[in-house]
Amino acid sequence: LTLYGHDRDVRCVSINLELDIAVSGSLDGTCIIHTVRQGKYIQTLTPPASRASCRGGGGVDGGGGGGGGGRGGTQAIAGTSSALPLRRCVSVELVVVSPRNATIILHTVATHTAAGTEDLALHAYSLNGKLLRTAFVSDHLSDMLVSASGEYLVTVSREGNVAIRDTLQLAHVHTMSVHIPISSVALTLEEQHIMMSLRDGKLILLARPLPGASK
Repeated sequence: LTLYGHDRDVRCVSINLELDIAVSGSLDGTCIIHTVRQGKYIQTLTPPASRASCRGGGGVDGGGGGGGGGRGGTQAIAGTSSALPLRRCVSVELVVVSPRNATIILHTVATHTAAGTEDLALHAYSLNGKLLRTAFVSDHLSDMLVSASGEYLVTVSREGNVAIRDTLQLAHVHTMSVHIPISSVALTLEEQHIMMSLRDGKLILLARPLPGASK
């Protein structure tokens, strides 16, 4: 089974058999959803390109916002009748699926070449493509995962920071820093520990990292 749809390199994939979806993110700035069993195309998500476009759609630290759509250099902002031209280079770097609350969470990097700036963000979408929440972050995330309960999103970054967020609001629950770039993250059995691999070759274990973790 071969899936198609992206115009540039695929950066990340998340598969959830319970929901029967495969979600892929690309350097073309889109996230495409297919079914796993039949490979049927479902829809394309196009994350906002900037803080301004998120505010226009009501998706920054609030509900609402635009969801899926096509590709290209324009994006229709929810609540308006016009398409606004966007000068952007957006990449979907990470994607995870939370089956418990039927949410897709993306990490995007939007480079604004004229200004020489970047917007780093997390976007939470419903399965039907509605943008539920956007949270801007200060780090380049290297990995992320959702807890088994679906309540928490764990992110790690190239800047050496660890963050635990609420998956619905994307609000911080706990943060810490190990001061060394982090490559990947995993949760151990019963989520009693977070395991992280560091760029210097070490592994770090954090004990009872999540609220309500089993003793």
